[in-house]
Amino acid sequence: MAAELDGQMELVAGAFSSSQEKSRQAGEELFLDQDRVYGSWQEMLEKEAARTEGRIDFVSIVTPNFLHHPVAKAALESSIRYLAVDLGGENIRVNGLSAGPMKTLAGAAITGARHIYRHSEDAAPLGRNPDIHEVGKSGVYLISDLSSGVTGETHFVDGGFNTTAVPPEA
Repeated sequence: MAAELDGQMELVAGAFSSSQEKSRQAGEELFLDQDRVYGSWQEMLEKEAARTEGRIDFVSIVTPNFLHHPVAKAALESSIRYLAVDLGGENIRVNGLSAGPMKTLAGAAITGARHIYRHSEDAAPLGRNPDIHEVGKSGVYLISDLSSGVTGETHFVDGGFNTTAVPPEA
């Protein structure tokens, strides 16, 4: 809302609650077109990406910490595909790099990170987590001519972990 006050941005769409009714009510209070108020973030990303005019330019994610990952990941992956289509005619490639669980200082602060790290090591088809050098080499591939025919892709460097699921902590 503060951004709207300085005339730089305008709130045009949203998924304001996991309850469709609460989201609709919030949209009314914000004077939004009800066609742009969604019952879920998944619906918002799908329908906004399909618009030919007046699409959203950015997504703000305001959730408790543990809920932000799925919506942020979906928004980023959707943006990669959209930008690849939009910029492909100018011979600009757009790809994403999705690293698996790695031991980092920032990761140490995440609740449950050890559980995820251990599980991913056991569950990944390669039987291990990636290291920073493997992620870096994949980045080199994506920016080099070796991937000149690749665009709109999210390249996973996680030992195949993205094909598995994390069980709840015991």
